[in-house]
Amino acid sequence: MKRILFSAVMPLAAALLLASCMQIQKLPKRYKSISVRNYPAVKDSIKYYVGVSGYAYPVPEKNSGHNNGTPAKNVFSLSGEGQKQLIESIADNEESTEDIYNKLAMDIVPATRNQPMASGVGRKIKRRIVLAVDDMHVTPADEVQKLTITVMPPAGSNIKMAACSKLVNNYNKPVKSEDGTVMRPVAMSSVVTPDGGLVITVDNIDGNAMTGNITADVTLVYSGRMNSDMVFTFTGLWGRDGSAVKPNNIVAHHHQQQAPGTSTTGTFAVEYEGVVRHVAKGDNTLSESDDVIEMVKGKTQAGNIELVKDSQMKPRHWTISDGVKHLNLGGALYNGALEFDSYEEAQDFIAWLKRSSADILANNRICNGDYKIIVSGESGVLTDSFIENCQVTGS
Repeated sequence: MKRILFSAVMPLAAALLLASCMQIQKLPKRYKSISVRNYPAVKDSIKYYVGVSGYAYPVPEKNSGHNNGTPAKNVFSLSGEGQKQLIESIADNEESTEDIYNKLAMDIVPATRNQPMASGVGRKIKRRIVLAVDDMHVTPADEVQKLTITVMPPAGSNIKMAACSKLVNNYNKPVKSEDGTVMRPVAMSSVVTPDGGLVITVDNIDGNAMTGNITADVTLVYSGRMNSDMVFTFTGLWGRDGSAVKPNNIVAHHHQQQAPGTSTTGTFAVEYEGVVRHVAKGDNTLSESDDVIEMVKGKTQAGNIELVKDSQMKPRHWTISDGVKHLNLGGALYNGALEFDSYEEAQDFIAWLKRSSADILANNRICNGDYKIIVSGESGVLTDSFIENCQVTGS
C-alpha cells in the first residue's frame, strides 16, 4: 500500500512544479525597457529635470531671560495698601495734581542690569539655510529619485561649516502602512565635510514628490584674527526725582566686545547631483509595462549663497559724535573712544551729558575722577558747542 501511495504522489508534485514555473514565466515585466543616461560634468543638462536654489538667514533664538538684570519697580509693583500709602505721601508733599502725576510716573526702584564679561558674536554664528527643490520635468510620470546637494566655502575661506544641528523639509510627510507602521517616503541625511562644507542627501524611498524646501540649521566658525574692543555702560545717571546725578557720582562699567579682525568670506558655492526616473515613452497610460524608462544622472552648479555678511560678524558700536569729532575717555585704565554696544545706553548717556554740561565743562571728570571726558583731535578739548550738537552714531 505504501508503495502505491508513493507512486501516486510523485506525478502530482511534478505537475504542480511545472505549473508554478509556467506561472512565473508569464509574470509581466514592470517596464518595457530601462536604461541609464549619464550627463558628464561639463554638460549640466540635469538642470532641465530638477533645479535647486537657496538663501540663508539668522536662526531665531529664544530669549532665556537670564543675565538681564531686574526690571524697574513703580507704583504698580506695590500692593493695594502700598499704592495707597505712596499716593498719600506724595500728595502731602506736592501742591499740584500735575506734580503728583509726575512723581507717580517715576520708578521707585531703578532697573538693574547684569554687566557682561564680554559681548559680540565671537568666532561662531548660526544660520538657517533654505534650499528650494524644483521639479523641472514636463512629464508627470517622471520622479526625482535621489538628490545630493553640496554647499562649499571657497578655497582659503576663513568661514567654514562646523555643525548641522537640524535638517527638515516641508514635503516629507510620514504615512502609515496597513499594519500601522509609520513610514517616511523620503530619507534625508547631512554631513559636514573636513574642508568645511555641507553635503545633504535626499533619497526618494516610496515615490514621494521631492518638490519643496529643505532647511538646515548650521553653525559657522570664523578662523581668522580676533579684535577685542572696550565698550562702556554707565549706571546711576539719574536720581529718583529724575534729576541728573553729579558727574563724579555716576558709575562706569566696561567689558570686552569681540569681533573678527579681518573681512569674512561667507559666500558658499552650491552644486547638486540628481538621479531622475524619466519616462521617455508610455507615460500616457496607467500601466508601467509599456514604459520606456531612462535613469538620468548628472551634476550641475546652482550658484552661490551668502550665508553671512561681513557686517553680521562684527557687532555695531555706538559712539557720540558731532559729525566731525567723537567723544573719548582718558584715564589710567583706558584711553580711547567712548563706545557703547546698544543704542539705548548711548542715548541715555548723551541725555545725561547735555543735562550735566555745566558741571562737566567745569571739571571734565566723571566717575570719582577716574575718567576725563575729551574729544578726538589734536586739542581734545570738550566744548559747549560739541555737547550741544552731538548725537549718537553707529559704526
